[in-house]
Amino acid sequence: MDDVTYEDEPPREIKLVKVDGTYGTYRIEEKMKPSDVVILVCFVIVLIIAYFS
Repeated sequence: MDDVTYEDEPPREIKLVKVDGTYGTYRIEEKMKPSDVVILVCFVIVLIIAYFS
């Protein structure tokens, strides 16, 4: 089995959000990295250009 090191794949950044009205229940939300946002914006721009071409 291949061992994945911290340098190869750093751990995901998550945020725990307490669920209202519950006791000890949390929801996990992943934080988007700035590089993910840039890729998403570029993808949307390409889709818009393809739609209007």
